Amino acid sequence: MKKYLLAAEQIEAMIEERGGHGKLPTENALCAMLGISRVTLRRAMAILEDAGEIRRVQGSGAYLTGIVKGEEHPRAAFLFPSLTAVKGQERVRIFRHTFSPHGYEAVFSSHENEPEKEREILMGLLSSPPQFLFAFPAEPGKTSCAPEYRALLKAGCPVVFLGTACRNLPSLPGLVPDLSDGTCQLCGKLWQEEHRRILLVLEDGPFREDILYGFRSFQREQGLSLSSESCLLLPRGALLTPGEQAQILKDRLLPALSSASAFLFSDSRTALAAAAILAAQGIRIPGDLSLACVGEQTRRLAAGFDLARIFVPDTALADACLSLFAAKMAGQEGFLPALPWTYHEGNTLTVPPVRSVPAV
Repeated sequence: MKKYLLAAEQIEAMIEERGGHGKLPTENALCAMLGISRVTLRRAMAILEDAGEIRRVQGSGAYLTGIVKGEEHPRAAFLFPSLTAVKGQERVRIFRHTFSPHGYEAVFSSHENEPEKEREILMGLLSSPPQFLFAFPAEPGKTSCAPEYRALLKAGCPVVFLGTACRNLPSLPGLVPDLSDGTCQLCGKLWQEEHRRILLVLEDGPFREDILYGFRSFQREQGLSLSSESCLLLPRGALLTPGEQAQILKDRLLPALSSASAFLFSDSRTALAAAAILAAQGIRIPGDLSLACVGEQTRRLAAGFDLARIFVPDTALADACLSLFAAKMAGQEGFLPALPWTYHEGNTLTVPPVRSVPAV
């Protein structure tokens, strides 16, 4: 057996002796006790941390979470779009560190946005239902896995959707941020940066009406005309090829340049695709035009665009899930908490005095 795996087993024995509570000895002490190097120890500790048995705090040490291998613990299941992407890995770390200090076990699966894979995972959970399931559905707004979700509910496993509720499962709640409020807040940030000509670039999708309502609410608050020219409606980017999306963006955005100082996008992927098109036309971001988006930035560009945006951090989402789970474990009814928005300025905003936009 490899040294770090053996070390992990030996440390697990220490955890069991302590009943899963307290704190492990220092790294130096563990290395001396087990006769291993610091590198080997850290590989072993990473395994235990991934299993939720310990929680490492930089500069303080490794604390036991109450999870002991082989023991039964209240189990919360999470169904995420991905566990391998950087965003997915970070999300798992946050949720595990939120749940494990309370002695709860958090288990994670991913459907990779494939409904059939989502269905297989749900059928697997039915064989041993967790105490709670928190799920990002593979098909936001309306899921084809409704029978499986209903079966889990019938088996005594409450289900809460993350990101969006599902219209064909109205009895199951959705823990979602108020997108109309978030859009209004972001418009307010752009207004503070002296943007008086904000153009909403709105994709079709389950959040379209909420975002549009927030944008219109902001316009009313500022006494602005509710002109249709202040909003560009686009087909859903996920249904287009990259070439089709690029052509649509070029046809729609370039004629609107003279009437906008900032473009507000409903989807970060579309915003980044637009940034590449604008840059190819010699339009400087943020020198000539500002970009912002509602929601987290899901991709990066080589050009280094860090979009101004408003989003709900995963720490807040994890805390909200913990609140619902703890209420369930206490035999109480948990109320859906509000999810707070966080503003990130990024590097795509500039104060727009009188600037000339290059001719296209």
